[in-house]
Amino acid sequence: TPVVKTIVNELHIPFPDKTIKPVTQSVGGMAGGDKYIRDGLFFKLARDVTGAYGGDENAAHAAHHEMDALAALLKANIPGLHFPLTAVISYCGHTVSVASLLPIDASTLVYGSADGGATLVKSNHDMDAMMQLAGSALNLKGHVVSGSRSVAAGSRRSDAFVFHGPADMEGHLGHDGRFYVVDMARLFPPEAPASDAPKGTILYRLLRPEAVAAAPTPLSSDAFSRMGRHNHHLHNTEVAHATAALYTHTIPVLARELLAAESEHALSATALASSSLGFFASRGLSTRHLGALRSHVPAASDGVAAHLREWLTTYMVAHTFGAQLSASLRR
Repeated sequence: TPVVKTIVNELHIPFPDKTIKPVTQSVGGMAGGDKYIRDGLFFKLARDVTGAYGGDENAAHAAHHEMDALAALLKANIPGLHFPLTAVISYCGHTVSVASLLPIDASTLVYGSADGGATLVKSNHDMDAMMQLAGSALNLKGHVVSGSRSVAAGSRRSDAFVFHGPADMEGHLGHDGRFYVVDMARLFPPEAPASDAPKGTILYRLLRPEAVAAAPTPLSSDAFSRMGRHNHHLHNTEVAHATAALYTHTIPVLARELLAAESEHALSATALASSSLGFFASRGLSTRHLGALRSHVPAASDGVAAHLREWLTTYMVAHTFGAQLSASLRR
């Protein structure tokens, strides 16, 4: 859109000279990037402003996780729960999320936190009930979160609440009387991070909704985060088991299924037909898992195995080239 092009093209122009000026300070929240409002739409330019993600590319992943979370919540079909119309646009190496402007502000927050978990709000029983239903539909457990300041329903005050979903997701009772949920990027828990994992991986290397649904027990959205400190040994262990199952069961089983294809044509007509990786996503895999999948495909000079290895290699190289090109454009 023209607005997205203007925002990106003016990124390095001094603030007073920008045609469209960011409103990040007035709307709150720095972690997701620069925020803009124009023509009844809310724009968020994915940038690692605070250094929490370890780079702009990882911040862009969070924008796509927001779309995954939105799709999952829409599929859950919770009566009375509403969401902004949202799209993610890539332009010149930058990722911009665009959402319809909602009738919400700081005064309409009734669930979650607008300041990274420092202040917790849980002041509406209807929103709480809807989030419990959403958690049940998505295999996400209720978990205790503590904050330095808390606002509860009625006169009851507490330093800790049970949340279904990440504590920094926001639930609002809008000025129009509808319930809305925003800031859903961390709805699904992260993969268990390795001891030498890069900074901020719990913010962008998330389990896919399908992998969470396959877990034998509900998982905590806040596992491995500072907001998931309460009973963290249990929550982190459950997510670690789900992560291990992805690599030790789901991926090897999928490799055997693909190798069992009758022919190269049959393989191409099913699993490899979509460049959007829809087939692999439906099994709980993201692009970063394709290397692990390829490691379970034996080397061969022809046949199904050779075709599958070639396809996976080509896709991974193309994806890496695209990421490098985007990084160059951002510079």
